[in-house]
Amino acid sequence: EKEELMGYWWLAPDDADGIDTWARTLLSAEPLPDSAAAAWAALAPHLARMANVTLWLAELDGRPVAAAGLQVAKHVGWLRSAGVIPEARGRGIHRVLVAARAAHAVELGADLVGTQVVPGSPAEANVRRMSLVEVGRRRLVQTGRATARQREYDWRDQAAAAPS
Repeated sequence: EKEELMGYWWLAPDDADGIDTWARTLLSAEPLPDSAAAAWAALAPHLARMANVTLWLAELDGRPVAAAGLQVAKHVGWLRSAGVIPEARGRGIHRVLVAARAAHAVELGADLVGTQVVPGSPAEANVRRMSLVEVGRRRLVQTGRATARQREYDWRDQAAAAPS
């Protein structure tokens, strides 16, 4: 059986092809309705140019399999949207991206790292395995034409030991 080689990196703000690949990979990992997908794809180049945002891409054997974001501001690193395409799940790619982004946030001056995950999801299991602890919850209400549905999201934060 062939061994898979994984690589990951953050994209340069002017890497148009990489940013397009980032958006397509994220949308392949977490499909959205067409209008929302188009909005994400259009937003990606603007996110990449933000001074405090880095977009991350991971590959297995040269094929894009995961995308993630990191925002660092006021000494807080926020692990933004992340997704692994279905056929690449179960290989620890999400955990690697969580650890890499948290470490990069600390390098950029963060002394607190946080994220938001759906309760009961693989992402929640991953952040728990990595010792991030729950510090609060918030409820988001999503409304439709005839129904309102409530979804609960966990907020996970961990104080990262900043180098002294």
